[in-house]
Amino acid sequence: MLNFSKKKCNDCSNGNSFLKNLPPGIIRSKAMQIRIKKGDYSIMVKNIEETESHYPFHGSYKGLLPSDDNVKEKPERQSNQDRADAMRHAIAPIMKFEEPPAKQIEVVGKTSDALAPTDTDPIGSPVAEAKPCAAVQENAQKDPQWIADLIGDDFKMWGPGLVAIEASTGTGKTSLVLNQMLDWAEERACKGLPIKRTLVLCNRVPLKVDILRKLDIKKQPTFVPDGFGGWTCIIDELQLIHIQTYQYYETLLLNDPEKAKWLVQDYYRYDCIVCDEAHYFFDDSGHNENTGLSYEFILQMSKTITVIAMTATPGDMFELWRSEGRLKPQRYYLLQKKAEYIKKVYVYKSKKADKTALLEILRNIPQNEKALVQVNSRQELIDMRAVFGDTASYYCSSNNAGGALDKVEDCVKNEKLQKRILFTTEALYNGIDIKDKTLRHILIESAVPRKIIQMQGRKRPLNTEDVCTVYYKEPTAGEIGQGVRKAKEDIEYVEAYKVKRDGDNSKWEEQRRKSNYWKISKRCTALVQNIDKGTLELNDMAVHRMEYDLSTLQDMQERGYWATMRDMVWDKTLCVTPVRYASPALQQFFDSNVDIQMSKKELQDGLSQAGLCSKAKMPKSPSSMKKMLEEYGVTIETKTKNSRVGNKVRTTTYWTLKKM
Repeated sequence: MLNFSKKKCNDCSNGNSFLKNLPPGIIRSKAMQIRIKKGDYSIMVKNIEETESHYPFHGSYKGLLPSDDNVKEKPERQSNQDRADAMRHAIAPIMKFEEPPAKQIEVVGKTSDALAPTDTDPIGSPVAEAKPCAAVQENAQKDPQWIADLIGDDFKMWGPGLVAIEASTGTGKTSLVLNQMLDWAEERACKGLPIKRTLVLCNRVPLKVDILRKLDIKKQPTFVPDGFGGWTCIIDELQLIHIQTYQYYETLLLNDPEKAKWLVQDYYRYDCIVCDEAHYFFDDSGHNENTGLSYEFILQMSKTITVIAMTATPGDMFELWRSEGRLKPQRYYLLQKKAEYIKKVYVYKSKKADKTALLEILRNIPQNEKALVQVNSRQELIDMRAVFGDTASYYCSSNNAGGALDKVEDCVKNEKLQKRILFTTEALYNGIDIKDKTLRHILIESAVPRKIIQMQGRKRPLNTEDVCTVYYKEPTAGEIGQGVRKAKEDIEYVEAYKVKRDGDNSKWEEQRRKSNYWKISKRCTALVQNIDKGTLELNDMAVHRMEYDLSTLQDMQERGYWATMRDMVWDKTLCVTPVRYASPALQQFFDSNVDIQMSKKELQDGLSQAGLCSKAKMPKSPSSMKKMLEEYGVTIETKTKNSRVGNKVRTTTYWTLKKM
């Protein structure tokens, strides 16, 4: 850590020269600069015992760290003079304090010194390519469980360009960056080789906090404000990694795009940009009109910098990159791992505003078990709070129109749920890992496959006995139809604009004459109003998301929810077969009457009384009855018996419930 002592630097004659030789971003405040110039400046010394740490968010994120009782004391990181000398030698030529240039500086297309190819620096060479994808090389011989095993040392050979990592939740995507890649960068610096700096971009503040927490546990860095709204992690006197959000760069790109380019290419001289939860560009385009700014910026930066996009649910993004020739086959890594900790899966059905089934499931959860419940809106959180009060916690984004509810640390702390039930919107569908053995139930109301995969992946099992049950809400036919209608309206709106942009105004005028024009224009974030230019601009990634979602909804409409979910979620992520949720009364009927012969009427009456459906909607034929019951994990067998009554032979058909 850094100790700021009140003594003159032996290598500098005045405060100004000392200030210039500091690594960029270490001291940015005006007050600190004035103190230094007056002679009250510091020597950077690694002294863990005597130095007070400086943490982001005024130390508030430390509340998310494991307690002292749960964390083993880490050995003190001893100073090593030889190591320190090597580091200073490496730092000297490239880490200098400089004033920001004018706004109009042109840096696009230039390659910084840190990126220049050398014989000893393959990662900076534009011609250095990764060896053939490890997935192709080794999957036939072994089945890697972690993304680090899949990639191996390939990352050392990546040059500028895009790298895509599509891997299931819990396979160590972030760990690859914080362990193997960061360790390698630190090792290089100790040898006096050019420093490799990494920028990690996050889609949610909770994810940013979680990465900072993991960094603190592993490296014990000092966190220093960079003067631009972010935090730099100083490790062994080196700025090797910087954590920031996509939204930060979007704000910067809106207000000062040249500064954004300068920060990345000239000031920090990043060699690698890691886009964590890279589906952000795809997913958040539905409610954030600025995702196109960060997306285009990343594509531009990939011309001179290694850009690593990591996600479990890329949608069509990686396929789009391949079709456009941006992503080379050997730089695409795929690791799909099924969630063995999910032991039971149920599907329940209810109308949008009807929470009867949801409440019934929650009421029947054992008192010593916890539940994570994803709902679709802040209003639903308010409704649930009216029912559960202080016995549950309620989380939504602070950017929500209605504002935040509970703080994230009041919902999840030390990777454990703080109350028996956590109700959350999609704001928590990634960025938070929950390692809590008492979390045994996950209820998901979203019907979007990629969001479902992310939400069920929030639980990170601690051992083979740490299991859970997942419940999916099946949308009604009306809800699916409404989704299809809205998606078509939005796409027609975008297509009309494209035609208008090419010179034909007729379709655009048709859009403007629609009674719901303003509702569509407000809803469709694929078209963004540029206030300065007075024009509309197209967010290409938002358009691809709209087309992808429409295709998914139409598939549900044509083949049914179960068939679509089977292809897009269940077969990819589950080791068990989902069944329809049965109420306690219905489940008791199944359990009590399995393998018992009944007449058709006895079975129909019993199922109706147990709540399967009304008598009017009860299937009449064995085949239709069988089709309905198989969704619940049971089936029927029919058997006929002949009996003689007088001179007549009577044939009776018996229906028998069987477990599948």
